[in-house]
Amino acid sequence: MEYIFVMSLSGSLLLVCFLLLERTGAKPLPHSTQYMLLKVALFYFAVPLVPLGKFYREIASKLPIRKILEVQTGRIEFKEFVHEDSSYPNAAYMRILLITGIWLMVCLCILAVKLVRYQKARREMLSVSVRCLEKADIVLLKGMKAGHGIKRKIRLYYCKEALIPFTIGIFIPVIFMQETKDAVHKRLILEHELVHIKRNDMFVKVMLEFVCCVHWFNPLVYLLKNKINQVAELSCDEKVVEDMSDTGRSVYAHLIVANMKQGYLSSQICSALSQDGEAAKERVMVIMKSKKRTRAGKLLAAALILTLGMLNSLTVLAYPQVTTITLSEDIALPGDWAFQEGNDAVFVSEERAGGYGMESVTVLYEKQFADEAGNIYPVEEGIAPQSICSHSYVNGTYQEHVKNSDGGCTVYIYNAQRCKYCGAIVLNSLKSTTINTVCPH
Repeated sequence: MEYIFVMSLSGSLLLVCFLLLERTGAKPLPHSTQYMLLKVALFYFAVPLVPLGKFYREIASKLPIRKILEVQTGRIEFKEFVHEDSSYPNAAYMRILLITGIWLMVCLCILAVKLVRYQKARREMLSVSVRCLEKADIVLLKGMKAGHGIKRKIRLYYCKEALIPFTIGIFIPVIFMQETKDAVHKRLILEHELVHIKRNDMFVKVMLEFVCCVHWFNPLVYLLKNKINQVAELSCDEKVVEDMSDTGRSVYAHLIVANMKQGYLSSQICSALSQDGEAAKERVMVIMKSKKRTRAGKLLAAALILTLGMLNSLTVLAYPQVTTITLSEDIALPGDWAFQEGNDAVFVSEERAGGYGMESVTVLYEKQFADEAGNIYPVEEGIAPQSICSHSYVNGTYQEHVKNSDGGCTVYIYNAQRCKYCGAIVLNSLKSTTINTVCPH
């Protein structure tokens, strides 16, 4: 469940950055740039970038500013302790699984409702539409497809009732529109829908609905949905009128206004040519005033998207590291073996841990400190108590992993204390020494 929370955090942060740019920017960003930024935010909502987190940790471990970059990335969560045929689950981890189950049930219910509504709307539209068989229209569509470099099969349906033109489908897109004898209007409608198909906007719509199901608890995801639906149409208009004359733009704007009077399909996974009055008004302004983007403008837009995307990707360091502790079967546990359940781990009591190889499976850093709650922190070279720090120490163990020249290793474990403010370590007595003939770490 924490993975979902981190994904939600990542997408939300980038969406907030977008909203701040939208509000405070002296010059509005081109809608194509806005659309790309929103799609990057959608990507962060949809994809758990766990491997990227591992890559960043590896890079951070080699930098002198490692402690600043790690942001508690040393924390390890144990879901269970396994020995032979026995498994001892972590109570805190089990609670997370319960919350995950509740989240999943709500997610599946929302998904089921959306699928039923989509299938119902699709059947309704097909029942009042007929497939285009006019040779001239088929030739027109084929030629315009070639102009956009689209190789997918596209179907064209004419609706018997008044409606706003729209497209549904990912692999075989279907364009729905009213039959018209106006060749200019027909070409403009097809041009608009082909831009959506070229950009795979229907796939974006599907992913958006999926993200709304997964992150149903996050109100910002619904704001993202509204913004993407709005900006997708505006950026599409920018592309359609990019090389048009003022006269052509005026004709296209009148087509938008005319579509305001048509019926509106309340389908979730489609692209529509026009929407409500306010949206249509904004689109008319974009149509009449948008300018063709320069090469420099495109490079600046790409740099902005890349910068924000990379900075936002640092949130992957918040992904938890979950593991299972397994002891070798040749280790015999005494009958009074004791366990302590913490918020983050299941671990063995200190009295028994030292002699049974527990530490050998928890080597994350060459030098590390583990507190009593199971949190593990790297220890910097030469760290000492700072005179300016008002220390507040927590008890735990200091562990040092030393590789031997014969391929084995030695692990020294001390009773120790660590300042939670400056990270200073105070060593007490040596707790145990473990020598491995072959280093397993």
